[in-house]
Amino acid sequence: FIVHFYPELNLIRLGRSSASAINEGEIYRAVTALSLHGDIKHLLSNVIFGGIAVFSLATLIGTGYGWMLFLLSGFFGNILNALFYGSGHNSIGASTAVFGVIGVLAGLQFFEKFRERKSYAWVPFGAALGLLAMLGSSEKTDVLAHFFGFLSGIPLGAITGWIYSEKDL
Repeated sequence: FIVHFYPELNLIRLGRSSASAINEGEIYRAVTALSLHGDIKHLLSNVIFGGIAVFSLATLIGTGYGWMLFLLSGFFGNILNALFYGSGHNSIGASTAVFGVIGVLAGLQFFEKFRERKSYAWVPFGAALGLLAMLGSSEKTDVLAHFFGFLSGIPLGAITGWIYSEKDL
């Protein structure tokens, strides 16, 4: 709300995920952009869907680790997006991290310990891809940021699953 009440601060311009700025070394933008939203609808959709996704992840690995993976997958997703575009592309919003968490959940499914039923790992992974297609490709969205967030979450989920399986928690 501060963004809209104090437009003279130029918070969106200063904190957005700018491909050219990130590629020139301003990598903090890959995180700051996650906290900026275009309007209340954008904010609420990220809060609701992100809350569901992070809650699901937190029940498996804990709240702190869940939020850490939210930030990491969003960060890496925005970095990959900036590398892909090179320059001339700007984005804001936490949806990159929301889809990153969906990727983390998909990556965890490769470990039986995290599957509800003893099914094939590709079944929940396919469901995660379906969520990406249904929720992440609407009009006025940065579809590639969603895809790169999802893509970043998969190895983070696989690494987390491997760590938790090795520790036998």
